[in-house]
Amino acid sequence: MKNMEIKPNELRNRLVLDRDNREIGRITDVEQELRTGRYSTLHVEVDPRHTQKTEFGRWHHLPLSTDDIDIDKDSVRLSQTIEELNSQFCNKVTVNKKSFSPNDLVEMSVIDKDRNRIGTVKDFRTTTNHGEFPTLLIELEPSVKKSQSLEKIDCVRVRTDHIEEVGAEVRLSKDVNELNREWNEITVHK
Repeated sequence: MKNMEIKPNELRNRLVLDRDNREIGRITDVEQELRTGRYSTLHVEVDPRHTQKTEFGRWHHLPLSTDDIDIDKDSVRLSQTIEELNSQFCNKVTVNKKSFSPNDLVEMSVIDKDRNRIGTVKDFRTTTNHGEFPTLLIELEPSVKKSQSLEKIDCVRVRTDHIEEVGAEVRLSKDVNELNREWNEITVHK
């Protein structure tokens, strides 16, 4: 964040403006990557009056880089326009040449390759201009958090190329121990 160091709870309810000073909405939560300490995603309640003609829904999660925002006393200003941000979000997830709407997968159970329940799909993070991989945001089961020593973690990110199949649940191609070595652990500051 260019102008100041700020705590996540101090961002809550701040107005979010695009590069052209158009209102996008207000911050509800901030995701923090545990391993790096980086604040990686703003959860924004989007005001549709200010984002009509875009594909934003009521809620959206904006990937951010410390170079992407300026913070002042009352607002957060993004370095991109609404249209540029909108181009970063997909409307489909492809698994084994089949396309799914992200809404079809949200709230589905996630199991590992050994059919152990890991958690629940909560959202998707899509490719950004910063070269990040498309990922699932998975809320972990309490038993997995305990067995993997992740009690302070709310969610993890898992690359969508680890999805083996989608049926009654989302099955991943690796077991929980293999996944733990590479997933990105997230704490959500509310």
